[in-house]
Amino acid sequence: MTKMIPRELLDALLQDSLTAFIEYAFNTLNPGDPFIPDNHIRAMAHHLELVERREIRRLAIALPPRHLKSLCASVAFPAWVLGRDPSRRIIAASYSADLAQGFSLQTRRLMEDATYRRIFRQPGSIQNAPPSRRSAQPAMATGSRPRSGVRSPARAAIS
Repeated sequence: MTKMIPRELLDALLQDSLTAFIEYAFNTLNPGDPFIPDNHIRAMAHHLELVERREIRRLAIALPPRHLKSLCASVAFPAWVLGRDPSRRIIAASYSADLAQGFSLQTRRLMEDATYRRIFRQPGSIQNAPPSRRSAQPAMATGSRPRSGVRSPARAAIS
């Protein structure tokens, strides 16, 4: 028997735990697909949390394909950071502009979700933003997540 978690407790968990937020992001962006939590996801989330707290400055994630690296580091992590601190600025770059734009659109879709707005107490929608702020890059308050494709390996910076 599965016990229901009160909404307030679940919201607090999603705000504080990147691991829990990654599961929420996966289920939001891939409805119907099973999420299989494993140690590699917890390890990525732990190290990304250290980046968010500025305890480590550089992080390289080396895992085989299809291990949710992109979802964790390029989609869920920026959304989680901006939800926790809307003034943060994140730059995400990829070897391909199309790939960078795809990650940005997924991040935006996640941030537009009603549950995300409830969790991080974000009123309204990016759709209500002025046209200049309605591009594929999600942004809240003074924070932002610009994206770009470059010809070198994927890089990300957080300030």
